[in-house]
Amino acid sequence: MNIKEIELDAVKPAKRYAVALYEAAEGLDLDNIFNQVNFAANTVCSNEDFKNFLNHPIVSLEDKKELIREVFKDFNSVVIDFLFVLIDAKRINCIDEIRDFLKNMIDSKNRIINLDVTLAYEPDENMKEYIKQRLENKFQSTAIINYKKDESLLGGMQIKIKDTVIDLSIKSKLENFKRM
Repeated sequence: MNIKEIELDAVKPAKRYAVALYEAAEGLDLDNIFNQVNFAANTVCSNEDFKNFLNHPIVSLEDKKELIREVFKDFNSVVIDFLFVLIDAKRINCIDEIRDFLKNMIDSKNRIINLDVTLAYEPDENMKEYIKQRLENKFQSTAIINYKKDESLLGGMQIKIKDTVIDLSIKSKLENFKRM
């Protein structure tokens, strides 16, 4: 089994679990649900002892669930029940991928698009606002933009949306011209 197959094995269930949580939380405050899942994911992923306890084969499911109840006692019951499902299915290690898929679904529902914009220079506030307006008009969504600087672009920009890169840089135009 190669690395891509391993990654796909983890991604497929994570996406299914995220969809199930999203549907279970329908009608609730999705931002609050996401914040709770995000907190749980950060807690599980950053605390090795906690993670090891939840994954230990000798620890009973009830003991694991009791710890979840204690640590996340102020969470919405939908999130607690969801964490129990992950414990029962031995999928608690997928929680960070689940969180990412859930965030993408919530952003999509709210018409929010996350972009990386790389420029050859550091843009001023007027340029940032101009780029933001153009991208929001183009995608008919609210744009959250992470700006990066790469002087090798020479001019223009690169826009990255998920796994797609739109290369509008002078560097790429020169390279294309050389290939002709």
